[in-house]
Amino acid sequence: MHRKITAKTLVEDALVVDQVVIHSLDNCMYCADVHIGDDRHMLVAADGSAAHFRSLEAAKSAFEGVSVSDAVLRHQSAYDEMIGQPADGTNVMEVKISLQTPHS
Repeated sequence: MHRKITAKTLVEDALVVDQVVIHSLDNCMYCADVHIGDDRHMLVAADGSAAHFRSLEAAKSAFEGVSVSDAVLRHQSAYDEMIGQPADGTNVMEVKISLQTPHS
């Protein structure tokens, strides 16, 4: 199930996050999903809109004070479609990352 959650709720409710998935959407555009147990939550801003970040570091900083077991950066390329290959969704690169920021 896909739900919405704010970073503030993660901190205030002291939720333990199994995995954070930061999605690289475009040049300098990121959003995040949070997996808690069997539930997936889209990280949202206070107004309920999807939280967007202009850098990976900004996305990481949203999780300061949150207990996170695992984090990955995920990028799905559209280049297969651009060269006439089937768009089967398998062109995904996923890299394990640390949520530590240089200022943490």
